[in-house]
Amino acid sequence: MRERAAAWVRGALPLVLAGLLFFQAGAATVFAAAPAESIIPPAMEARARAVFERLVDVLRADYPELETYTIQVVHEKVANAWINQDHQIFVTTGLMDLMETDDQLGGVIGHEIAHGIMGHIPHRINQSLWSAFAVLALGMLSSTQGPADWGGLLEMRDLFMYAYSREQESEADLVGMRLAQRAGYDPRGLVEALERMDSQRRGLSPDSVWQQLYQTHPPLSQRISELRLVLATDALSQSPRSGNLLMTGNVAQSPEEAARRFAQAMWSGDRETMEQLALPRHTSQVSDWLSGQAGRLDPGWAKAELEIAERRTQGLDQVLVVRLWRPLADGDGGEESTPLVALSLRRSARGWLVADWRLEDL
Repeated sequence: MRERAAAWVRGALPLVLAGLLFFQAGAATVFAAAPAESIIPPAMEARARAVFERLVDVLRADYPELETYTIQVVHEKVANAWINQDHQIFVTTGLMDLMETDDQLGGVIGHEIAHGIMGHIPHRINQSLWSAFAVLALGMLSSTQGPADWGGLLEMRDLFMYAYSREQESEADLVGMRLAQRAGYDPRGLVEALERMDSQRRGLSPDSVWQQLYQTHPPLSQRISELRLVLATDALSQSPRSGNLLMTGNVAQSPEEAARRFAQAMWSGDRETMEQLALPRHTSQVSDWLSGQAGRLDPGWAKAELEIAERRTQGLDQVLVVRLWRPLADGDGGEESTPLVALSLRRSARGWLVADWRLEDL
């Protein structure tokens, strides 16, 4: 029966959506008295507002647009949060109940703020998610999903309208964690929040419409692993964290840039650049490399071109097998190149770093 209902909704989606729009126009009048179960506890609203305002107070100097952002709690037992094109952030009562600490809640709200300030909010409708929302709406209308909170249902349209890319979710996780950290929240809070949400997700029915929503996002376990790696990198670096979330300056902003700069440094003998781009535990390895390759080092390689011979993913690392090439000095049209080197590149809070390197040929 559930499958037939879902199929019917997908086929009649335009009519369903039109009905939802009509429902929106009349909801304030018809359902002026909300069910008692849907009333948001004042203490819950105050907590969400306090965490949000703390973030805004700290960040408004760098991001004045945050003055237009708002936050609202909506009644829904499944933990979730989202931001819409009007920069209205919504958190569910289920999320508020699930977050034991303000560090966790600050990480989640920071994640949604990050989507807004990074310009992630898409402008196209995800038809599959709209279908799932319509199924949810019909279920609530027929009381099959429990007490209907009409106001919350209307706001949840935005949650089911869009799906972020893996890169956008990862970026919002990283930037959101930094935003929360700047506001004085423990950066581990977002990791803990995602772990708790993942645990709740695993308890949902396989045919729940919320499972379809989760399928449009990168796996929570993967996002948790990536954030843990960033925190581990921070602990290793033990360097002051920059407040510049756009990671400018001496930081590599792509694996290709990190590979080019590191390869140029390793063949030209630029110890300082190698140490800046390598994970801190490799400082001594930089010295060993330069000593072992002394006969091959040439300052001229600092301006050589990069050639990527192979690209692959290995765990959370991007592995690029690269060499440098340059025209021969005699000007006869020939060229020379360095040996191939496999670079393992890892995204961290500082940008892209070199986690390991080794010669591929001799």
